[in-house]
Amino acid sequence: MTSRSRWGGEWLWASADTNAGCSPLYDQVVEGSFRLRQIVGGIPHWAQVAVRAEPAEHDDVAVLDGILARRRREVYGPTAAVDSPADRRLVAEAVDGARYALRRRGDDATSYLVTVTQIVDAPVDTAVGDVKLAAVAATCQAIGVELKRPPLMGAGGAVFPEDQPGPG
Repeated sequence: MTSRSRWGGEWLWASADTNAGCSPLYDQVVEGSFRLRQIVGGIPHWAQVAVRAEPAEHDDVAVLDGILARRRREVYGPTAAVDSPADRRLVAEAVDGARYALRRRGDDATSYLVTVTQIVDAPVDTAVGDVKLAAVAATCQAIGVELKRPPLMGAGGAVFPEDQPGPG
């Protein structure tokens, strides 16, 4: 499933799996993915993030082990450089984005474990903040919330409303 988003990208898919036999609190696992593709002021912004969310006792964010190393080796071969400072920044942005969405989702009583399952960047076109914005959108899609003041792409890159003056 693909549809355009007001965030300047595409929702790639949303799915829910019910695990029969589990307690009602833990029976729903949902996935979301978002691809940011936008040019702002002549500067491209591109990132793709996928997440899996499941009800949990408290909000938490995890990342699949070796998430970028696997991708780098698939694209560039077995000798690809992995675990660079840039890779660690991308993972940190994805975690920050998922936490941002969980923190700002409103009065939803359900807590979630959000696992980042995919991060895809384009070395020339992925700027600081792009992965975080894609992670916010993917997490919101997975847990079924719409933020009152979602992040957006501004002239200087991704803008996150909590960093700006005003309510929300």
